[in-house]
Amino acid sequence: MISFDDVKRSINLGKHGIDLAQCAVIFDAPMLTEEDAHDTYGEQRLRSLGWFNERVVMLIWTDRKNGPHLISCRYGDKYETRCYSKPLFSEAQMASALAVAPEKKQGEEDSLSSDWSNAVVSYSLDELRSKIQSRQSTSEIIHREQIAIHLSPEVLTAFRASGADWQSRIDEALKDWLKTHSPVA
Repeated sequence: MISFDDVKRSINLGKHGIDLAQCAVIFDAPMLTEEDAHDTYGEQRLRSLGWFNERVVMLIWTDRKNGPHLISCRYGDKYETRCYSKPLFSEAQMASALAVAPEKKQGEEDSLSSDWSNAVVSYSLDELRSKIQSRQSTSEIIHREQIAIHLSPEVLTAFRASGADWQSRIDEALKDWLKTHSPVA
């Protein structure tokens, strides 16, 4: 059973034209899901590209004990529609989905910060949970602690320009630095 904050539901309906109360069906269609690591939220947030009302949507949510807790949902832009469509649609289906997808609106979150290549593809919530749990139990998952850090604009710009997973490259650069420096001043 999905849950959501009533205030966020009203805001989402006004801003994006999507009622969070109607979004349970998104979990019954194919989804691409990745962790939303853009900020520290105090719980694992997920970003999913899904299908709703014959269009691609971007769903921000967290998986709680009583079920998915929805934070926001909006129609996907052309980039997100391509990312969602590529592994799931034929060329004709992708063209049809792209025809109704808007260009990225100024001020919206930067969907280009992810190429979705490491996203979990699932066809149900149970399958998604199983795949995420499986990934977390394998050695390919590197456990990191989320922190807030201040970086100079030129460093941040350079790493972001390097593409998806830029935060991991910062982590690698810092680990390389530790090989030749003492962290204690």
